Amino acid sequence: MKQMRSVGVEIGGKTRQLTVIPDPAPHIAVSAKKELHGWWPGKRECTGERMLINPYNGCGFDCFYCYANGMNWGYFRLYQREGLVTVFEEMDKNVARQLDSIDVAACGYLSPVTDPFQPVNSRYKLSERIVRVFTERGIPIDVVTKGIIPDEVIRLLAQNRHSFAQVSITTVNDALLRRLSPGQQVSADDLFHSLTKVSSWRCEGHDKVHAVCRIDPILPFITDDRQELKHLVERAKLCGADHIISSCVDIPIHSARQMFKVFYSLNDSPGLPYEHLFTEKIDGSLHADIEYRRGLFSYLREICVENELSFALCMEFEKTDTEMMVKTASGKLRKVKSRGMNAEFMTGCSNCEGIDVPIYVRDHSGQSGHYVDCSGNSRPRFTPAASCDGVCLTCGSARCGIGELAMGRSPNSRKDFNLRDYRRWSKRLTENKQEALFC
Repeated sequence: MKQMRSVGVEIGGKTRQLTVIPDPAPHIAVSAKKELHGWWPGKRECTGERMLINPYNGCGFDCFYCYANGMNWGYFRLYQREGLVTVFEEMDKNVARQLDSIDVAACGYLSPVTDPFQPVNSRYKLSERIVRVFTERGIPIDVVTKGIIPDEVIRLLAQNRHSFAQVSITTVNDALLRRLSPGQQVSADDLFHSLTKVSSWRCEGHDKVHAVCRIDPILPFITDDRQELKHLVERAKLCGADHIISSCVDIPIHSARQMFKVFYSLNDSPGLPYEHLFTEKIDGSLHADIEYRRGLFSYLREICVENELSFALCMEFEKTDTEMMVKTASGKLRKVKSRGMNAEFMTGCSNCEGIDVPIYVRDHSGQSGHYVDCSGNSRPRFTPAASCDGVCLTCGSARCGIGELAMGRSPNSRKDFNLRDYRRWSKRLTENKQEALFC
């Protein structure tokens, strides 16, 4: 019998020896009390508030441009050094307990860094279970993937009119797709079919589940051919997509040499040397020249308008000469010398994901139904707090009753929130006996 290897993992100053499980992709399984949280501190373009969930650290799809490759802390360090994915066992139960502890919630986001339907999910099914946890409580959730969305998940998404799905299709060229994401093991046709299934499912209170196609990220001189992008957008439209999101790849400064090497392996004669294209340094990353990006995004916006699709960018910024101060969770002000580009390019929608999703609150009237919580008790489900468009980033009125989420009131307002904030808001709503403006 083959002996399974172990690996040392240093977390919080202590080293643990953990067994490496080989199938369906090399990984370790740990029990950790990860907390739900919102967007990260610093510059932000995400218009709506979200509760971010990463049941896995690291990803078996192995996209060379992935953010996870640049994260050198915690269990992400293990992925960066050993290529091992970390599975947080019983993450669904942990999420359920946290949601049961609050009366104010935002839409779930599965997942911001690593893919929820990567190979290890076929063994643990944590993503399906987490979607069920949100759905049972009446809270919407957004799934974002480069993989295939299971039918079970689509059925659950269809039970809430504010739940939706995003399928990322970086190219229609299967040979190139396999080079960009060696562990993906799906074709562009498979991804378009998954998009079709999402958009064809009838949704509670709507004709269909909101479907987003992400062309994200675009790699200069590799996946930026105008005719291919046009074909991709048109096919997404035929498959029922409502909205397109795009971005141009950015490069962590510390891994620029390695990234350029991969770029040149994919195109050894680009229209401009990559070292001369990626010249805009914003925080710790190199971005493509602003005029290149403007031309790219202008073309995509034009094609989306022609196809009657809304369009937005994901985390695209340009350098500015003017400093802006951003408040973080610690209360400190951080200097930012960049501005988001969605104000220039977003069209046909108010939110960058093409759907308006309000903040949710627990409906103590019971009119929204009940569910059984982690302790076996019957609890009221959640319902929209207000009939608003959910654009927290520019909101000035806080119709949901949570003043801090009206981030448009001050340019220096805090924009990163955590579970403690949700618990504090829940306590405040109870103490003040505020009544939400139910839809």
